[in-house]
Amino acid sequence: MWAPDLGSRGGMLEAAEAARAAPPGPEPPRGRAWRGREAPAAELIKATVREATARGQGPLISFAANASSVLHNGLGRHRAARDAAWRAFGRDQLGYGSFLVPELAEAASGTGDVTLARAALQWLSERTRVIPPSAAARTHASSSAAAAKC
Repeated sequence: MWAPDLGSRGGMLEAAEAARAAPPGPEPPRGRAWRGREAPAAELIKATVREATARGQGPLISFAANASSVLHNGLGRHRAARDAAWRAFGRDQLGYGSFLVPELAEAASGTGDVTLARAALQWLSERTRVIPPSAAARTHASSSAAAAKC
Protein backbone atom coordinates (compact mmCIF):
# COMPACT_ATOMS: atom_id res chain seq x y z
CA MET A 1 0.00 0.00 0.00
CA TRP A 2 1.35 3.42 -0.95
CA ALA A 3 1.61 5.83 1.96
CA PRO A 4 3.58 9.04 1.39
CA ASP A 5 5.47 10.68 4.23
CA LEU A 6 3.15 13.63 4.88
CA GLY A 7 5.57 14.99 7.46
CA SER A 8 8.00 16.04 4.75
CA ARG A 9 7.64 18.57 1.96
CA GLY A 10 8.53 15.95 -0.66
CA GLY A 11 5.93 13.54 0.68
CA MET A 12 3.24 16.20 0.69
CA LEU A 13 4.09 17.15 -2.90
CA GLU A 14 4.02 13.49 -3.90
CA ALA A 15 0.58 13.05 -2.32
CA ALA A 16 -0.73 16.21 -4.01
CA GLU A 17 0.55 15.05 -7.41
CA ALA A 18 -1.03 11.63 -6.95
CA ALA A 19 -4.37 13.20 -6.01
CA ARG A 20 -4.26 15.54 -8.98
CA ALA A 21 -3.41 12.72 -11.39
CA ALA A 22 -6.09 10.36 -10.07
CA PRO A 23 -9.14 9.91 -12.27
CA PRO A 24 -12.24 11.70 -10.99
CA GLY A 25 -14.69 9.65 -9.01
CA PRO A 26 -18.35 9.37 -9.88
CA GLU A 27 -20.36 12.58 -9.77
CA PRO A 28 -22.46 12.77 -6.60
CA PRO A 29 -26.24 13.16 -6.89
CA ARG A 30 -26.16 16.80 -5.78
CA GLY A 31 -23.65 17.58 -8.55
CA ARG A 32 -26.09 16.39 -11.17
CA ALA A 33 -28.96 18.11 -9.38
CA TRP A 34 -27.12 21.45 -9.25
CA ARG A 35 -26.57 21.21 -12.97
CA GLY A 36 -30.31 20.66 -13.54
CA ARG A 37 -29.62 17.44 -15.40
CA GLU A 38 -32.98 15.91 -14.53
CA ALA A 39 -32.82 12.42 -16.04
CA PRO A 40 -29.28 11.56 -14.91
CA ALA A 41 -29.84 13.18 -11.50
CA ALA A 42 -33.13 11.35 -10.90
CA GLU A 43 -31.55 8.05 -11.95
CA LEU A 44 -28.59 8.53 -9.61
CA ILE A 45 -30.83 9.69 -6.74
CA LYS A 46 -33.01 6.57 -7.08
CA ALA A 47 -29.96 4.30 -7.26
CA THR A 48 -28.45 5.99 -4.19
CA VAL A 49 -31.66 5.51 -2.19
CA ARG A 50 -31.95 1.89 -3.30
CA GLU A 51 -28.34 1.07 -2.34
CA ALA A 52 -28.41 3.06 0.89
CA THR A 53 -31.65 1.39 1.94
CA ALA A 54 -30.24 -2.06 1.24
CA ARG A 55 -27.14 -1.26 3.29
CA GLY A 56 -28.92 0.56 6.12
CA GLN A 57 -27.09 3.82 5.41
CA GLY A 58 -29.58 6.46 6.56
CA PRO A 59 -27.28 9.44 5.99
CA LEU A 60 -27.00 8.58 2.29
CA ILE A 61 -30.79 8.46 2.05
CA SER A 62 -30.90 11.98 3.47
CA PHE A 63 -28.15 13.06 1.08
CA ALA A 64 -30.18 11.72 -1.87
CA ALA A 65 -33.36 13.43 -0.63
CA ASN A 66 -31.43 16.70 -0.39
CA ALA A 67 -30.20 16.21 -3.97
CA SER A 68 -33.80 15.65 -5.04
CA SER A 69 -34.82 18.88 -3.32
CA VAL A 70 -32.00 20.80 -5.04
CA LEU A 71 -33.06 19.40 -8.40
CA HIS A 72 -36.76 20.19 -7.95
CA ASN A 73 -36.15 23.68 -6.56
CA GLY A 74 -33.90 24.40 -9.52
CA LEU A 75 -36.60 23.23 -11.93
CA GLY A 76 -39.27 25.30 -10.17
CA ARG A 77 -41.07 22.25 -8.77
CA HIS A 78 -41.32 23.58 -5.25
CA ARG A 79 -43.89 21.10 -3.92
CA ALA A 80 -41.68 18.14 -4.91
CA ALA A 81 -38.66 19.99 -3.52
CA ARG A 82 -40.47 20.67 -0.24
CA ASP A 83 -41.49 17.02 0.11
CA ALA A 84 -37.96 15.76 -0.59
CA ALA A 85 -36.35 18.26 1.78
CA TRP A 86 -38.89 17.44 4.48
CA ARG A 87 -38.17 13.70 4.15
CA ALA A 88 -34.49 14.36 4.74
CA PHE A 89 -35.11 16.99 7.42
CA GLY A 90 -37.42 14.62 9.29
CA ARG A 91 -34.62 12.04 9.51
CA ASP A 92 -32.65 14.62 11.55
CA GLN A 93 -29.24 13.34 10.46
CA LEU A 94 -26.49 15.11 12.36
CA GLY A 95 -24.78 17.65 10.14
CA TYR A 96 -27.31 17.66 7.32
CA GLY A 97 -29.60 20.41 8.58
CA SER A 98 -27.47 23.25 7.28
CA PHE A 99 -27.74 21.79 3.77
CA LEU A 100 -31.44 21.07 4.06
CA VAL A 101 -32.82 24.24 5.62
CA PRO A 102 -32.04 26.55 2.67
CA GLU A 103 -33.70 24.08 0.28
CA LEU A 104 -36.65 23.65 2.64
CA ALA A 105 -37.01 27.44 3.01
CA GLU A 106 -36.83 27.98 -0.75
CA ALA A 107 -39.39 25.27 -1.40
CA ALA A 108 -41.68 26.63 1.33
CA SER A 109 -41.36 30.08 -0.20
CA GLY A 110 -42.16 28.71 -3.65
CA THR A 111 -45.31 27.03 -2.36
CA GLY A 112 -46.37 29.92 -0.14
CA ASP A 113 -46.02 27.81 3.00
CA VAL A 114 -45.26 30.61 5.47
CA THR A 115 -45.47 28.32 8.50
CA LEU A 116 -42.84 25.93 7.13
CA ALA A 117 -40.57 28.77 6.01
CA ARG A 118 -40.71 30.29 9.49
CA ALA A 119 -40.14 26.90 11.15
CA ALA A 120 -37.07 26.31 8.96
CA LEU A 121 -35.72 29.74 9.80
CA GLN A 122 -36.38 29.18 13.53
CA TRP A 123 -34.57 25.82 13.42
CA LEU A 124 -31.64 27.48 11.68
CA SER A 125 -31.55 30.45 14.05
CA GLU A 126 -31.35 28.15 17.06
CA ARG A 127 -28.40 26.25 15.62
CA THR A 128 -26.39 29.04 14.04
CA ARG A 129 -25.58 30.41 17.45
CA VAL A 130 -22.95 27.67 17.83
CA ILE A 131 -21.23 27.67 14.41
CA PRO A 132 -18.64 30.09 13.01
CA PRO A 133 -20.20 33.50 12.27
CA SER A 134 -19.34 33.61 8.55
CA ALA A 135 -20.89 30.22 7.80
CA ALA A 136 -23.92 31.02 9.95
CA ALA A 137 -24.42 34.37 8.26
CA ARG A 138 -24.40 32.88 4.74
CA THR A 139 -26.86 30.13 5.59
CA HIS A 140 -29.08 32.42 7.64
CA ALA A 141 -29.14 35.08 4.89
CA SER A 142 -30.19 32.67 2.15
CA SER A 143 -32.91 31.11 4.30
CA SER A 144 -34.16 34.50 5.51
CA ALA A 145 -34.40 35.73 1.93
CA ALA A 146 -36.44 32.70 0.94
CA ALA A 147 -38.73 33.04 3.96
CA ALA A 148 -39.25 36.74 3.21
CA LYS A 149 -40.70 35.88 -0.21
CA CYS A 150 -43.71 34.17 1.41
